[in-house]
Amino acid sequence: MKNPRFDGKGFRRAGFFSIFFRGIGIALLAGGAIYVFIILSFTGRAAHAEGRIVKMDTVRNAAPFMDQVAGSGVIYYPVVRFKTQDGKAVDFRAASGSQRPTYSVGDKVPVLYDPNNPKDSRINTVWGVWGAPLILLGIGAVFLILGFLAPFGFGNMPKRLRRDD
Repeated sequence: MKNPRFDGKGFRRAGFFSIFFRGIGIALLAGGAIYVFIILSFTGRAAHAEGRIVKMDTVRNAAPFMDQVAGSGVIYYPVVRFKTQDGKAVDFRAASGSQRPTYSVGDKVPVLYDPNNPKDSRINTVWGVWGAPLILLGIGAVFLILGFLAPFGFGNMPKRLRRDD
């Protein structure tokens, strides 16, 4: 008796999804890996400083439906001021924001900055430095896993959802 789970139709049906999800996963993992090397290069040459939050920039979310989904629709970005090793004051806006302010004006924060280009600065926290590559690597891993699991999942689709070719 033939096992309907492995009749080949599910594998054929899942072929496109498998390749698509694997491709997206590999691209995101590659982008995350490249980003990790960029961050490692930055942290290797970066100088340390102590900064203060001088204001919170607010940006209205561009997607109108986000007001209902995410609350206020406003994203708060901390603006940090620090002094370089030669005493020059530099302001920068953090690359990541949040719906609720993570910091208050006047808070002290650790800063990493490129001594050759002090505007290239980051708040020295795990999320502030590694957030973007972690997101890329995490989403890439999920897509890659789905790509490998797709051939096994589509063979068990209920008959009402299957197209028998």
